[in-house]
Amino acid sequence: RDHAELSALVLSQVDLPDPVEAALAGERVYRGVITAGDIIREWQLQADLVTLSACETGLGRRIHGEGLVGLAHAFLQAGARSLLVSLWNVDDEETALLMERFYRIRYGGGPEPRPRKADALRAAKKWLREHRDARGRRPFAHPYYWSSVVLFGDPS
Repeated sequence: RDHAELSALVLSQVDLPDPVEAALAGERVYRGVITAGDIIREWQLQADLVTLSACETGLGRRIHGEGLVGLAHAFLQAGARSLLVSLWNVDDEETALLMERFYRIRYGGGPEPRPRKADALRAAKKWLREHRDARGRRPFAHPYYWSSVVLFGDPS
């Protein structure tokens, strides 16, 4: 937590190249981890939207004069125009439902022009709040379940 540039995404650890062989060959050693620092230094994105739906992906370390610095900051600095991130621990079920609904509303092949990202997220949250399970209950009505996911950057 003391070094915001070390915030990281852990990727698959399966079938990584042997680190000793890579180092001896003078090649990059892959650890299956991408840090915020790697993203800032090495990536040049032309992404309209990056979604980081895991827990607390919108958090970072407060740096004087910079604000919160972490993964979200890194993706914006690397060229993402907007991000969907989570502000606290989220449950897999409601996050999957919310993301599926967001993408269906935003990119589901409906009439052009597409709804703004901010409007699609608002509609997806409303849908999740009102969603009824097989027993007719609304298990995600409380804001805890739908308000963690926020949009940073360009709302359109």
